Amino acid sequence: MHSDTCSLWPTAGPGGIEVHAWGLLSTALTEVLSKSDWLMLWDHVFSNSPPFLMFLLLSYLMYFRAEIMSAETMQQMEGITRRCNPLDLNKVTQHLYDMNTCMTLMIGAV
Repeated sequence: MHSDTCSLWPTAGPGGIEVHAWGLLSTALTEVLSKSDWLMLWDHVFSNSPPFLMFLLLSYLMYFRAEIMSAETMQQMEGITRRCNPLDLNKVTQHLYDMNTCMTLMIGAV
């Protein structure tokens, strides 16, 4: 399912989302997750296939999608992508596995 808002996603936020996504990946999300959340999520990453890391990044960004889409300044974006913000880890993890399952089904259907 595609929405008009999704078409804006790649350019969302000041500087474009790709700049901030790279920052999250280059720090392995250590700046935005508490130690216990980071350890729990990385247990999932290491117990799954390599694309799972990308799903983790996407899940994090999608969790904060509304904030990202409404950010007007670099400082607001950095508040989302450079600081630890409260999040529901169960929702992020569920979304991770939903994306993984969807991708597995799509690849299997090819």
